[in-house]
Amino acid sequence: DDSPAETPLLYALTTDYAPEATAEEINHLIDVLVAGGASLSTPGTAETSLTYNACLTCAHEGVYAHLLDIGAPRTGNELAEAAYRGWLGTLTRLLEEKGGFRPEDASLLPITARMSGGYFPGDHAACVRHLLELGAPVDATDEYGRTALFCLAADLSTLQEGGMGEAAFELMVYLLQRGANPHLRA
Repeated sequence: DDSPAETPLLYALTTDYAPEATAEEINHLIDVLVAGGASLSTPGTAETSLTYNACLTCAHEGVYAHLLDIGAPRTGNELAEAAYRGWLGTLTRLLEEKGGFRPEDASLLPITARMSGGYFPGDHAACVRHLLELGAPVDATDEYGRTALFCLAADLSTLQEGGMGEAAFELMVYLLQRGANPHLRA
């Protein structure tokens, strides 16, 4: 896309353009661009933050974490972004930065369990287990009333197509073993 909203910094975050690039290479490019005057405050596509764009377009958790490290503006959605991508390290870091898990963070459980619809690799199962260990209720709901079990069941065919069906099934079994209610409706 050659729209005016695209900048070299935004392109650096998009691993689709250089799928073989490592997080270290992308971080170096970001540092060079910022040292050359690129602004971390410049909105990304659709006037969103650079961190949001990194969440959607970059395959590397380390790039997202680097943006946070170097002061990219935060939107308040970073926890949900990390949960959606299954980025356990970033999820853990952000929870620690805000003083730990709080009851309102329980809605991250269904977001994580969706396994990003199979579009993004990540350790979603580890994130779900971590949130449960921190005290998230196994039947916590998102803003639409969906539980983690519901999200997995609803997305199962898409997850199977994306090669994540077995992991989704195993996570469903784990949630049921932890007491998830299979009768709850969204």
